[in-house]
Amino acid sequence: MSKSLLTSESVAYMLITWTNEAENTLNEILDYFISIQERETGEQIVVSLVQSVARLSNFPLSGRMGRIEDTREVIPRDLPYIVVYKLVAIDRIAIINVFHTSQSRDIC
Repeated sequence: MSKSLLTSESVAYMLITWTNEAENTLNEILDYFISIQERETGEQIVVSLVQSVARLSNFPLSGRMGRIEDTREVIPRDLPYIVVYKLVAIDRIAIINVFHTSQSRDIC
């Protein structure tokens, strides 16, 4: 989706959806922290990642340009993660995936 779909007549609020892959990644992050006896830390990280994209519903272009065409990225404050998203409709954003900054991101 190009920037031109977002005009002054665009909807004021965009629905944020998470792909199965992105949801699975959040679960994997939590599972990792549970496995090292740090459930609370894992829960805090997952909540912070979800909260970091909340602003996109009002400011969908606030993330930086992504590595892959038509994607954008949110860098959550104080977390070593990158949240990749895409504008998929005039009123909807899809969170494609979440990557740790040390991960290879050959896809997305």
